[in-house]
Amino acid sequence: MRLKNTLLLTVLAVLVFSGLVGCGGGTKVIGNTPRPVNPPCNCVIPSRIMVNSELSAGNPTSGTLVTGEVGREIARFKFTNTGTDATSITEMRLAMTGTINKTYLFDAATGEMINWAPAGSGRSTAIFWGVSGLAISESKEISVRVDVGNQGGMIVQAELLTFKTSDDINTIANLSGNLFTTATATLASATFGSVTPSGGSVPRGGAQVVTIWSSNLTVQGRNASLRRLNLRQIGSAQLSNLSNFRLYTNGVNIGQSGVVYGNTVVFTIPTATAIASGSTKDITVKADISVTASGTINLSLEQPADIDLVDTGFNVGIGVTQTPVRPASPVTIQ
Repeated sequence: MRLKNTLLLTVLAVLVFSGLVGCGGGTKVIGNTPRPVNPPCNCVIPSRIMVNSELSAGNPTSGTLVTGEVGREIARFKFTNTGTDATSITEMRLAMTGTINKTYLFDAATGEMINWAPAGSGRSTAIFWGVSGLAISESKEISVRVDVGNQGGMIVQAELLTFKTSDDINTIANLSGNLFTTATATLASATFGSVTPSGGSVPRGGAQVVTIWSSNLTVQGRNASLRRLNLRQIGSAQLSNLSNFRLYTNGVNIGQSGVVYGNTVVFTIPTATAIASGSTKDITVKADISVTASGTINLSLEQPADIDLVDTGFNVGIGVTQTPVRPASPVTIQ
């Protein structure tokens, strides 16, 4: 009988501690966040999801921004999963100070654009969803970049206010990037022409080089250089059925093979391609299309910061005058 009573008390204690039976109150603490539960419980249950945030060692130092420049990095935040479960950053809230045309989040390691938010003026809040997954013990750095407005003498800054993880816990970060000031200048301008192929079809068939995106890029006013190009697939074909992405200017392969992240192909150009003021260069992307591929291809340069096109005099990004840059009609794989 004594053994049975001891066993009963032990089981009851475990149930009380785990919150499976009531122990008074009306909340359960998960991590540091009180949660209402039914039945009521006042027990502390350690969360298995824990993410730390900090300013990255690569956070940019204070400096001068040029009015009209595109895709300038002004802050970099590092997130580390120190818990025992994989998770994801489902939301980030940033306080943006200054006159900004757009705010972007980039994966600092890959150069992939994660998301963007529209213009703000003065002090505004930019909210981003579906930021990044985090495996156990994984760290990821998120780069905050902006398109600078046209007002000189302004202070620009990004602050990470809060972030939310996949267990819906909201964490207060209060991390501030450095301060930047804006100065006025006249930068180079750039324009893409129409995109081909548009409509029609392209063949499937394995290792054959097929043009899937091509357009003429014209630079005016000042010299520029091309350093990176991101193209997003908005058609129905899976990028996993395309391979060996290649980037050409005027028929010359200029970039490392494009790397696919989700539905985006990122081309990093090891040696920047110079484009003189008043000149035009043909920019072409080719790929191999698998014999099992189907659907449509519709590659698009969606945002100004999806191209790293630099005014070589001021060494700042200039983007292109009109986005998105995509074909008038998608192309069908046949």
